[in-house]
Amino acid sequence: MKDFDDNDNTEVDMFNQSERFISDTDVEIQTSPSRMNPLSVRFEGMLVESINPTTLTIDWCPVLNSDSFRGYKVRYAMKDMSSYNEIFVSPGISNYTITGLRPNTEYVISVYAVDENEAILRNCGFGTHKTDEIEGTANAGSMPYIAAVIAVVLLTTVIVVPLSILITA
Repeated sequence: MKDFDDNDNTEVDMFNQSERFISDTDVEIQTSPSRMNPLSVRFEGMLVESINPTTLTIDWCPVLNSDSFRGYKVRYAMKDMSSYNEIFVSPGISNYTITGLRPNTEYVISVYAVDENEAILRNCGFGTHKTDEIEGTANAGSMPYIAAVIAVVLLTTVIVVPLSILITA
């Protein structure tokens, strides 16, 4: 069907289509020197970009020409978790920055266009993305043990040296 801008638009009756919450996901890693950096990954219609170890920005293709369209639901959760966070994004906005994430953690992210009854009109993106590791923390797991050993050595020195001086005097 041709519209005002002579583009060929195909109408799909969304109510007769079965909803698929999880589908085969096409993944495209883009490393062009343009807007995306090597940490950007595109999942179907959604781009996930690492900003820092606790922040991801997602962009998706906006929904156009839908009378019942109310906005988007962005859902994200750590992989293998049953609960998730959900954010509502108003129509006209097709990106969102998720903050407060755990570094070096894999997240499942999805974006759905919803109607006024919050029924899903379209899956705008679905995929998993791992947040970055904080630099210099690769061996940070042993740091508390090293600190404890140093504390014990210092405490022993503070107690043993004065006691040995008292005993020998």
